[in-house]
Amino acid sequence: MQLLSVNRPNYRTLIRDVSMLQIKLFADSMRDLILVPLSISAGVLSLLWRSDNKPGTQFYHVLRAGRRSDRWIDLFGAADRVYGPAGGAEQLQLDDMETIIARVEDFIAHKYNSGSFSEENKVQLNNALSLLREHQISEKNPP
Repeated sequence: MQLLSVNRPNYRTLIRDVSMLQIKLFADSMRDLILVPLSISAGVLSLLWRSDNKPGTQFYHVLRAGRRSDRWIDLFGAADRVYGPAGGAEQLQLDDMETIIARVEDFIAHKYNSGSFSEENKVQLNNALSLLREHQISEKNPP
């Protein structure tokens, strides 16, 4: 992909964009450090105190705040100024992480429930899930 000749940055703009990316990366990492414990706390609160018999209120408020901060930080905004907004043939058609994980979950559940998994696959999957559960329990109850 070539730089658009109209938007080709000069040295000053490049230095500014490199500096701004570093500031934005720092802001993004600070936001993530805050969101990790906040989202866990909000998730637990959402499970314990439901509003209108609907769990998740506090957790989804945190997600909305995270989305707003993500847009505000606009980590890669300089690329749009130089290349223009992604679109058409230039836009990568990649699925986001949630879509990929959902596809893997659906695939495993379908194979498991339809009997397409071999007994060995089922044993391996159950062993992996048991190890994950044991790891979660050991983290909750340290020796």
